[in-house]
Formats: sequence, structure tokens, C-alpha cells
Amino acid sequence: MTRSDNRTIDHRSIAETGDIATSRYDRPMASGSGRMDAKLAYAAVRALQDGNLTPIIKEELRLTIQSKRLKKGQDELSVTFREPSEERLTEDEAERRRRRRENNKLAAQKCRAKRRDRAEALEREVDILESQNNELRDQILALERERNRLHEVFSDHVVCGGSCASSTAPDSPEVMDLTS
Repeated sequence: MTRSDNRTIDHRSIAETGDIATSRYDRPMASGSGRMDAKLAYAAVRALQDGNLTPIIKEELRLTIQSKRLKKGQDELSVTFREPSEERLTEDEAERRRRRRENNKLAAQKCRAKRRDRAEALEREVDILESQNNELRDQILALERERNRLHEVFSDHVVCGGSCASSTAPDSPEVMDLTS
């Protein structure tokens, strides 16, 4: 970060001078020395660079907690983060882990195969049901045609009073075809 006179500002120079020209956080911090805490200064610079206030808020919270602890006569908090250590497995544990992974792999393959078989069975059932549905629709159409034909025959018979010769006799091929 640079100031208007193009001098580079880092957290060490801010902590030494206690001066942040572009920040609202220019009050003295830490143990009343009149100098700003180096971590707070660094967080302020990061906040100004990134436009994110989270680092400075966290640092101020840390300083507030620290000053309250010091007022109560307690020691300063020291938080250190350690990288997790890599644990070594014994040969038995490694073998158990390998077998468990292998069993899990086989179970996953079996599950996928079952799911695939179920999907294929459902597709076959859908095909069968669709063909049955089409056959039933064809039968419905044929029965509707037969009903309409019989309705016409009946209407003609009623109009003639039973004395008219029917255009389709009961033994005609149309009637015989529908009964078979």
C-alpha cells in the first residue's frame, strides 16, 4: 500500500509510528504505549487493501480480550496453531483399511448393478404396458364402431317398425367378423 507521497507502508512502520493516515483506527493500542500493536496495524493494512474489515475486527477483538485479561491480572493468551500430525497406521490397521475399502468398492459396484437392473426391468415393464395399452385402445375403437353400427341398425329397425329389410343381416360378414 502506498501513501500520497508514494512511500510504501507495511505493518512494521505503522506499528513503530502508530500512524495510519487513511484509517479510522489511529488510537493507541496495546498496553497504553502510544504505539499501535503490530498485528493490528498489519490487519488494518490488509483491511484497507482488500476492502474487507474482518481481519481488523478480529484483531481488535483479540486486543480487547487481551486487555481485559491483563486488567484482571491474568496471563496473556497465546494461541498457536499446529499443523495436524500425520499418523502412521500399523500393518494390521492398514490391511483392515485396505479390506474395508475393497469391500466398500464391491458393495458400491453391486449397488450400481442392482440399480441398473431395476431400471432395465422397469423399462421392459413400461414397454409391455404401453403395447397392452395400445391393444386395448384398438379394441375400444373397434367396439365403438360396432356399437355405432348396431345403433344405426336398431334406429333403422325402429323407424321401419320392424318390417324393413335390414341392410346388414345378422349373418353378414361384418357381424361375423366382430364376433370372432
